[in-house]
Amino acid sequence: KEDHELVEDLAEILPDAQNRVQAAILSVIHDRGTKANVPVLGPHLASSDPSVRAAAVRALGKIGEPAIADQLESYLEDDDEDVQTEAIIALLKRDLLKDDRPLRKFMKSKKLEDLRRSTHIITESGREEMISLLFELGREKDNDRQTVILQAMGRTHDPRIVPYLAGFLRHPGLGAVAADSLTEASRDIAPVIAELKAQQDPDTIAELIRCLGRAGRPEAIAPAAEYLVNHPTRVMNSAIETLSRLKAKLTETGLDEDEIASHFPESVRSAVSIALAAIV
Repeated sequence: KEDHELVEDLAEILPDAQNRVQAAILSVIHDRGTKANVPVLGPHLASSDPSVRAAAVRALGKIGEPAIADQLESYLEDDDEDVQTEAIIALLKRDLLKDDRPLRKFMKSKKLEDLRRSTHIITESGREEMISLLFELGREKDNDRQTVILQAMGRTHDPRIVPYLAGFLRHPGLGAVAADSLTEASRDIAPVIAELKAQQDPDTIAELIRCLGRAGRPEAIAPAAEYLVNHPTRVMNSAIETLSRLKAKLTETGLDEDEIASHFPESVRSAVSIALAAIV
């Protein structure tokens, strides 16, 4: 069915559905609805179930008329934090949030769940200027709270967070989280490559090389291969591991060995060949 037909059919069953189903239908309206569907949101914006209210506010924020700021602002004082969260996100996306006090209330809270809400708001807002708030939150010393922040940074796909995440790669409690976030953030691997070239610490270099392997991109081959020779053993081992992983991943995508080899730097090929000739 066309989107509008699907939404119309779902809107018909919305009033009599159970709360859990209503929330799911409202999510579909958020994803596929239009301004014509706004009237069906009305009763659910006043639902006694907070998950339904939150879904209705989220849908209103996306498909409502531009002049809905006052209506969305009223939900900043809702009794439920999830409803408040959706109202803040909706207002931020439309550049209608008058001040950041509703967001900072969550940022200043000592509750881990409120920290998750604040990072969710920042990443969902889609606004580049909000990334600085993640760095502000990054002053946290507690590992559980820092984990939430590092995970949020991975969801931004913003190159500015790459050096910050790289600084945690050797952390005994947060290194794995930083590596996962760095991998998620490295859809554009250029910032990771830039950080790799700027790094002097062998352990950090080894972890950055492994991030390139997890990215599974052909353009990761050349920068990883550069570390196959004339580097500390742990770095060269990381390069070998990464290139093996890249070959396996890229072969699965249909690239043949000649295509994969074409990304291998000629200078490194020569150095490897010379090294092999010396011992074979």
